[in-house]
This record gives sequence, structure tokens and C-alpha cells, in this order.
Amino acid sequence: MYRALILDDEPAHAQRLARMIGSSRFGVRFELACAQDVSMLCADTVERPDALFADIRLDGASDVAGGIELVRSRFPRGCGTQVVYVTGYAEYCTPVYETEHVYFLTKPVRQAELDNALRAVLANLDERRTAATPVQTGGRLIGLVPGRVRYLESDRRKVLVHGEGPCIETYATLSGLKAQFPSSFIQCHKSFLVNMAAIEEIGARTVKLRTGESVPLSRHRRADVKEAYIAFLREQLA
Repeated sequence: MYRALILDDEPAHAQRLARMIGSSRFGVRFELACAQDVSMLCADTVERPDALFADIRLDGASDVAGGIELVRSRFPRGCGTQVVYVTGYAEYCTPVYETEHVYFLTKPVRQAELDNALRAVLANLDERRTAATPVQTGGRLIGLVPGRVRYLESDRRKVLVHGEGPCIETYATLSGLKAQFPSSFIQCHKSFLVNMAAIEEIGARTVKLRTGESVPLSRHRRADVKEAYIAFLREQLA
């Protein structure tokens, strides 16, 4: 799941956009948060979100086009954050090209246009995470390709990687590897992260894989896993 932040100085607009993202077939792949104040993103200690939906004219910003200035200073080219501008002022459609962004939406936002923006954001984010992830195992450094992994299992201080070939053990955390893997990997249990492309069936207490293997499914995660899997399948058909 990717972290997305909506920056808008009008809470009603931010909440409406959040509802629209939530109702999109792509929405389940985002963990949403909202912010009204530019200063909330200016501290060096603030972790950059995976996606930013930024209004352009923001109260309290030093520049009239505060959203553009924020992106220029805090989200420079190559930082990885996928920026989508959202504004009621179409005249900013040219100035935004001074910054790296993936989409420009005008208010009132239409669901079809938002879906196109979300699709573009996810394509870029997934592409960044499909590259091999370096992991240490047995004194060796290997490149772990997410598409070749069925599931990951946390075992105390280690993570067991179940994929093609023998199981790989690495001293890491499940949360750390999850952050490096595509959003097609869903956490079904506190100790298990599963590749939705490998799922055959979701039961009441387990997730059955196409290989015949089963991994545990937490009761409190069941609804989220099912929702994410349905969205994943729909996206494959889109």
C-alpha cells in the first residue's frame, strides 16, 4: 500500500477528494492523509509521501502559487514522490511544468480524470519497485526480484523469502522489505506478506496460493485483504 497525502487549505475540498479516491477501483492501494498547512511538509524530519495531491493556491504560503513552490523546494525531480496538482485555476497549467508531476486536475474533479491520474501514479510507483531489491544472505548480496517472490515470512530477527528456488533468509524486518516492494504485496498477517499475483483463493483463516501453499490470514485483516485482492484483479483487467 502506498502513502498518499492530500494538501488543500479547504478541508471540504480535501475530504471530497479523499472520498473520490476511496471510491475509485485504485483507491484501496493508497493509505490517505490530509494536510491544510504547507508548514506541515517543510520540516526535514517529515517523511515524503509516495503520492502528493497538491492544491496550488494555499493560504499561508509565501507565494501565490504556494503548491508549485512547495513541490519545487520539497519534492524535486527524482525524489520519487508522484505529484498530482489539483486546482480551480486552469491558468496554472503551464507554470506547473517547471516541476516534475504526473497529472494536472481541475476542480471540480471528475471521477474519470481522477482514475486516470491514479492509474498514472500507480504505474510510476510500481515501476520503481519492480527493480531488484538488494538483500544480504549468508554473507552474499543478491538482487531480489519482487515478481519472483510468492510471500515473505517474518521469523524473529529474520525474514524468510519464499519464491523461485530455495527459501532465502535475510536479517531484515518485514516492514522494511514491504516498503521496498510493490503494492501488489499485501500484509495478510503480522508475520506474512503475500504477492497477490500468487493468490488462488482467500478463505476464512488462510490465503491459498497457486502452488498449493497456504499462509495465515488474520481475522482483522481479512476484509482489507479481500478488498485489495478484488481491486488488484480489476486492475489486471483494466
